[in-house]
Amino acid sequence: MVRENWHIYPIPEEWIKRRTAGLCPVCGKEKSQFAKGRKVYCSTKCADLMAEKFQTWGSLRDSIIDASPICVKCGITQEKFNEKEEKRIDKEWQALMKKYAKEIEEEKLEQLLIKEKYYLGEIEEVEKADYKEYWVQRVIEKLEGKENMPKYAERWKGFEVDHIIPVSQEGDQWDKKNLQVICYDCHKKKTKQDLKNAKKEA
Repeated sequence: MVRENWHIYPIPEEWIKRRTAGLCPVCGKEKSQFAKGRKVYCSTKCADLMAEKFQTWGSLRDSIIDASPICVKCGITQEKFNEKEEKRIDKEWQALMKKYAKEIEEEKLEQLLIKEKYYLGEIEEVEKADYKEYWVQRVIEKLEGKENMPKYAERWKGFEVDHIIPVSQEGDQWDKKNLQVICYDCHKKKTKQDLKNAKKEA
């Protein structure tokens, strides 16, 4: 997905100058005229005017997802997506535990010896630390680096907002009618197809 802009309208230049001068960006009032507790805008009214004028992609995306948190392609819900993620993560951990079974046991033994030699009172702590992530992480950090550890998808609740007609194909970036909620997995497939279609039309 191509995003050419991160906000709909640029902030008016005079608003920027006012804020730099310590005034209310919207109306120009001085700090002494601000309502109690206000630091940037003098009132709720001015803050709301700013919000109407300046909308970020993030705020638009979140509002679209909040309105309908279900993938338009596969129909998966947030609950089901979380369950799917849990299974995927667990499967990856299990595979790593099997792959590095020997190394994990060696790491445990090494840590026990270190604790026994220097920290006698902490041997029990190491013996109890047999939960999968602790030892697998130690081994992977040594052999592959932290970036290769299993992790949950870095997604906003597992859902994204897709442009039905891609921006790269002249789809309107900000028109809500051109936006749809889609899960991460379906989004990857659609983006791949969009790229294929773009090449055919080129």
